[in-house]
Amino acid sequence: MKDIRFLTGEFVIWKGEIYRIKSYQNEYALFAVKDTGLNHPLSRIPRPDVEDYYTQFAFCDYKNIRYQANQIRLDECYFSSLHEQKLLHQPLSAINEIWIKQFHFDVQHHARLATKIETIWLNPICQEKPSQQKFYIEKMANGNLMTSHLEEELSLKKTTELLKIYYSDRIQINITEMAFWDTYIQNFQIDHHVFRMTLDYGIIDISPKTQNGNSYIQEIVKYFNKALNSPLF
Repeated sequence: MKDIRFLTGEFVIWKGEIYRIKSYQNEYALFAVKDTGLNHPLSRIPRPDVEDYYTQFAFCDYKNIRYQANQIRLDECYFSSLHEQKLLHQPLSAINEIWIKQFHFDVQHHARLATKIETIWLNPICQEKPSQQKFYIEKMANGNLMTSHLEEELSLKKTTELLKIYYSDRIQINITEMAFWDTYIQNFQIDHHVFRMTLDYGIIDISPKTQNGNSYIQEIVKYFNKALNSPLF
């Protein structure tokens, strides 16, 4: 496969060209695509003048864990954890999938219009695309696994209900603890293993206190993805 360095960040299309941007109340400052540090503004334009506005991310799935993809070079994928910037690399044969995900928005109202996924690499042994999963596993800086999702896709109440359905009397959880107004923090237990669930800026995170809880994160993600098309959602 040819070498690729993935573009990530905020972009607009203006007069048929792609630019990086800084957003202001009524304007965008335009930057060259190669100007990743946004150091040299080219011009400012009114928001309504752009033809498209989107954010773009690159991901890969390695051992069923989602990472940020940086580049493909010499048939190896270079990637890092979302929570740790240490750059790792593995041959493409060890990677399940590499994909680019774009979120396109209405310029005036910032409402999401569409999500586009482009698969760059798919391992022939994969029967299902990790990019199509709604829920996924991430690796934390301390080595623990975690999962996160948008509250608009699965509310805090529904997340708690699904955990109670799956683990039944093995789980001790309720919704009582709040902190810092809009931030929710809840410690709970499954089989005496301690986990934390947080809600902050519309994102729900579930993580274990120790690596002994990693297998439960794998169970939860598998269950949530399976339940996605069931009446439970």
